Amino acid sequence: MTQSKRAFRLETVLQLAREKTEQASREVGRLQHHREAADQQLATLANYRNNYRAQLQATGGAGVDVARLRNHAAFIDRLGLAEQQQRGTVQALERRLADTRAAWLERQRYEQSLDVLKARHHAAQRMEQQRREQRENDEHAMKLHRAAHANDSSKAATAASSTTSFEADH
Repeated sequence: MTQSKRAFRLETVLQLAREKTEQASREVGRLQHHREAADQQLATLANYRNNYRAQLQATGGAGVDVARLRNHAAFIDRLGLAEQQQRGTVQALERRLADTRAAWLERQRYEQSLDVLKARHHAAQRMEQQRREQRENDEHAMKLHRAAHANDSSKAATAASSTTSFEADH
């Protein structure tokens, strides 16, 4: 029985696709981590600003000098600017994350399509192997049939010649 297993021609391409999908997956995870950290930093900035604003309101009527009041207000404004910048950072990370997820999904679809091609290749090979085995079995059965038929024919010929020689002797 001969076995001709041809390699899947796109195996290297499939391996590269898997590696790129894994890279994209890691990048999605990395960006999610950065976005979560940026969200946390944004929440921290908002909390600081709210606390300082509450302190300003609490001490505002208690006779605080004007310079200190201005410094406090300026610091709250700087926290507000930092909060805006951080919000922009979070939004930029969300856009990058969305783009990276889209690229990851595309790479995953490409890898899956190559997996389908590989599965079809292996199915075709199995069918070819089954046909080859069936053909070999058929040929073997035919040889057995011919041998049995030839054996029957030679027995019949021998019997006929024995009968003829028996009749000739009697």
